[in-house]
Amino acid sequence: MTQRHWLDITEYVCIGGSFLGTAIAAATQQVIYVATPLTFTLGVNVLNRQRLHQLNRQHQDTAIAQVYENLEPIHEQFSQLDIQTQERIDHLKDVNAQQYKAAIAKIHQLIEPLNQQLIQLDSRSQNQLKQFNTENQQQHTEIIAHIYQLIHPLQLHLTQLDETTQQRDRQTQAQLDQLHALQHLQAEGILAYINPLIDTLNQELIRLDSQTQQRFAEFSVANQQQHDAIILQVQQQLEPLKTQLDTLTPQVTNQGLQLGQLKDAIAKWYDYLEPLNQQVSHLETNAQQVNSQRHQQIEQLKETIVQLQTTIYKLQDIKDKNRLPSPPKNAPETPEPSSLSLAMLRHELDAGLQGVGKTMHQIGNSLQDVWTGLTTLETRTESGLITQKWHCVQTLTAHSGKVNTVAISPQGEICASGSDDQTLRLWQLKTGQEMGILAKNFAWFNGVKSIAFSPDGKWLACGNDDYTIKVWATKTGQELYTLMGHSSSVKSIVFSRDGQRLISGSDDRTIKLWNLEIGKEIPLSIQHSDWLGRVNAVAISPNSQILVSGSDDKTIKVWDLTTGQLMMTLSGHKAAVKSVVFSPDGKIIASGSADQTIKLWYLGTGKEMSTLSGNFGSVNSLAMSRDGKVLVSGSSDETVQLWQLSTGKIIDILKGHNSAVYSVAISPDRKTVVSGSSDKTIRIWRC
Repeated sequence: MTQRHWLDITEYVCIGGSFLGTAIAAATQQVIYVATPLTFTLGVNVLNRQRLHQLNRQHQDTAIAQVYENLEPIHEQFSQLDIQTQERIDHLKDVNAQQYKAAIAKIHQLIEPLNQQLIQLDSRSQNQLKQFNTENQQQHTEIIAHIYQLIHPLQLHLTQLDETTQQRDRQTQAQLDQLHALQHLQAEGILAYINPLIDTLNQELIRLDSQTQQRFAEFSVANQQQHDAIILQVQQQLEPLKTQLDTLTPQVTNQGLQLGQLKDAIAKWYDYLEPLNQQVSHLETNAQQVNSQRHQQIEQLKETIVQLQTTIYKLQDIKDKNRLPSPPKNAPETPEPSSLSLAMLRHELDAGLQGVGKTMHQIGNSLQDVWTGLTTLETRTESGLITQKWHCVQTLTAHSGKVNTVAISPQGEICASGSDDQTLRLWQLKTGQEMGILAKNFAWFNGVKSIAFSPDGKWLACGNDDYTIKVWATKTGQELYTLMGHSSSVKSIVFSRDGQRLISGSDDRTIKLWNLEIGKEIPLSIQHSDWLGRVNAVAISPNSQILVSGSDDKTIKVWDLTTGQLMMTLSGHKAAVKSVVFSPDGKIIASGSADQTIKLWYLGTGKEMSTLSGNFGSVNSLAMSRDGKVLVSGSSDETVQLWQLSTGKIIDILKGHNSAVYSVAISPDRKTVVSGSSDKTIRIWRC
């Protein structure tokens, strides 16, 4: 038993004396009998308190010293572990270097026999080539001799034929001279008819040439603008490749990549360049198709003009040859060759003029169509959706905490919002009037993190901080199910197309599927990552076959929803992926990240299509219009941005929130956008 200190005993004695003094004072009516022992009692109590405080300080110092003594061996163990780790790393580096050298030596051993075989093959080929040349020379000589034997009789026959032809030509020329003399008077009348037509044709050709040059100049300017825009887009797509090259170069110089890593890097470069090559080929094909018809019409015009010029030259020849003396009156009549008949020439001239007029009319119409198309295209590119101006029509302030999530019903009539104030509220989208509070969580720190409408709008589900998912009947407000199975906050939920399944993603790194017909979990749990992999977003393809998840591990993973197997991993973001959405046709995935970018991915190949940059904060939420033309993003820079998906250009930037925007939704008619922010407000925007 511990021996008591003398101050404790003295304090007890003084307390007893106080009681005794109190009794004596009551009997004698003398206060001094009470005051004296009480004074001593207080003094002793103060001394005793100081002693106890000092004793506690000593015990604390002793305990701290003991803790330091216990930590010293652990510190020594960590130091030894660090040394062992460094030695192990050095050992692995040495082993890796030796393996690399051995692999190089083995490759040289494999290549050396191939070099020897190539040398032998080259020597054998040279010998065979010389032998072939010798045999070929002999065959060539024999063939030439045989050909000469065949050609010599033909040469004799051609000589005879040439003499006969010259004789016939002299006879024909005499007949033509007689014909020219007979056609002198008719030719003068025809030439008088042709000359005005030729002058008119020349003026029309000059006008057409001027108009064509002007239109093609305008076409070239417009085409150059489109070319510059395409070059700019290609440069933007090449920028990530340049960055990767700059990152890869010092790694190759300082450490050296293994052969497999180098092949993977080259393959990745080819994968990046393949979409660019396809896009350039597509643009070249389109340009050829646009210009093909114009070239054909111009060639047709050239052929018609050549035919017309040939006819004019024939008439000019007739005019020149009409200066010959007239034949004798008794000269025999010679039949007119059909090829030089004046009637035929007039017919050819009329047909040529009509062909020129028709071709010029077609080219004029084609040039007008091209110009109209370019003007329309330029107007549509410069305006289109960009001319839409959006403005805030309602600011809803009923929530008292951060608005984590908003959603619009498929019919476009109701808006739902979930907040850290533990409420789920419904609103009339058209008027902004509150319809009521659908859910109120009474537990502490039990905010509503995610909400989703079923495809028919009859059900509304919400994911909560208490690890549960609640499903409500939208019309009656009745709670249908409480789904339990996650071990952390449920950050994202989405319905399947038939509305019979619900998919949820949680901070516990898992994705779960739920059968809403019975309100039970489907035994197909998916884990996105083993560490640092909180699931921030999930999305399901329009055919309900493919699931996409975005996580803090900077990746997007694509899953087969039937088997739960991982199909591919999309890597490219430099920070956590906050949101993912599918395009209506299921071919494109859009992802928003804390790295302030939006990326578009082609599901068929898993390749990145483009990166949309323009946000100055984390992209926390994405929403896509039902027609797939507009993408809406909410960012920590307090803005809502609308993007034209086909061009990647910003349509409008909506400003009004005073803090980060954490959720966005767009109505089915693409005319209303709803945004929720950490400034505790919901804003309704319309164009």
